Amino acid sequence: MHVQDALQVDFEMTLGSASESITVEGGAPLVNTESAAVSTVIDHRFVENLPLNGRSFQSLITLTPGVVLTPTAYNNQGQFSVNGQRSDSNYFTVDGVSANVGVAAGNPINSSAAGSLPALSIAGGTASLISVDAVQEFKIQTSSFAPEFGRTPGAQISIASRAGTNAFHGTGFEYFRNGSLDASDWFTAPYHVTKPDVHQNDFGGVFGGPVRLPGYNGRDKTFFSFSYEGLKLRQPHVAATDVPTPAIRQSAVPSIAPILNAFPIPAANAQPEPLDSGLVSYSGSFSSPSTLNATSFRIDHKVDDKLTIFGRYNYAPSNNSERGSGGLYSLSTSFLTKLTTQTLTAGANWIVTPRVSNRI
Repeated sequence: MHVQDALQVDFEMTLGSASESITVEGGAPLVNTESAAVSTVIDHRFVENLPLNGRSFQSLITLTPGVVLTPTAYNNQGQFSVNGQRSDSNYFTVDGVSANVGVAAGNPINSSAAGSLPALSIAGGTASLISVDAVQEFKIQTSSFAPEFGRTPGAQISIASRAGTNAFHGTGFEYFRNGSLDASDWFTAPYHVTKPDVHQNDFGGVFGGPVRLPGYNGRDKTFFSFSYEGLKLRQPHVAATDVPTPAIRQSAVPSIAPILNAFPIPAANAQPEPLDSGLVSYSGSFSSPSTLNATSFRIDHKVDDKLTIFGRYNYAPSNNSERGSGGLYSLSTSFLTKLTTQTLTAGANWIVTPRVSNRI
């Protein structure tokens, strides 16, 4: 074509073959026009494909913008802060029911008195709430959430458990760790102690499907889902304390000698404490055992096309044994702490179809 050209081109268009296709894609829309809440949704497929330390989804919460980790203490049991809020202002729910029923694993009640702590295990994990394999999905809302989330100003963590289906499905897992596969602790060489024992077994699984009983087939009607997670852990420690010197033991009166001799014998190269206190440093290695047994069972029943009811029972005892700290008794005393989470949840989903009248 050139400037001011006038051309005529004749051509014929023919009809092509007619076809129709429908494509259904999963996943959340890129833009949510229904809510202004800032949130992140994580489903069970995403969880299954990621290695989680301790099989707890706290590390996934930190993927949400505005979340930062905070130190944990007796008077501050929260583990993370959202948008500058206090770490004990986060709200957890499992299947729509509050999970902020935890207590502090120590003497001060503080945050637990206000019901602002989730019912975590003795090790601080979420397995006592729900096992990772039993999670369908969970949503973290950090700001601008709906008025239904009004108890606390922090993050709103909503967890949904997995329900059974018409097909039987199950998974199993075992995570193993042993001291034979680990290097020696860095503190064992300076303190001249043997490497403490370390052992971890985290095992369990989930299983679900339709309920089938003699004379009753629950296909398309009744489903169950069962999960179990067990943890057997021995954590290594190296500690130092003070014990009576050999000279003090030999010069003690007969009534006191058995008490002093009950303390361990210090090493030959142990350094005595200053000011002739009669004490000498002693180092030792030990392991602190802890256990967890988390069991949950969920059953769903479809009454009709509009009404579905469900119930879930969760029982998760955990305990931990630790040596004391400070003073002469730091290595000779042991403290046993037990926490048990037991919940029973029931709910219903009712679909209401609005009626449209065409009458004028």
